[in-house]
Amino acid sequence: MRCRSSGFWLPCCCSWRSGARGDAIPTRPPQHHPAGYKPAPRKRPEARVAFYGTAAWRKLAAAVIARDGGQCRYCGKLGATVAHHLLERRNGGTDHPSNLAAVHAACHAKMHPEKGRR
Repeated sequence: MRCRSSGFWLPCCCSWRSGARGDAIPTRPPQHHPAGYKPAPRKRPEARVAFYGTAAWRKLAAAVIARDGGQCRYCGKLGATVAHHLLERRNGGTDHPSNLAAVHAACHAKMHPEKGRR
């Protein structure tokens, strides 16, 4: 079967293929969105702090976890992998090690159910 627009044999530039009845159908169904549709952002804007993706933050978090001996402040078991702010930054807390504690990722998700698991 030839392409309707280019005349080349399929598959071609417009991704048409032969359907079960012999008629040409698109390989992917069209996306139906209302006018002005924009997809939701991946994360909340207030959660996008550039510092938390840097090597300096990873070093600080590793130092806090080492200071706590890898013990979770929430459940008390070993194997903590996340640095948690005791007083959240939006409530006046800082990134100082005295305001950070080592916790498990699952325990951190329990402490912040409104943020979801990250």
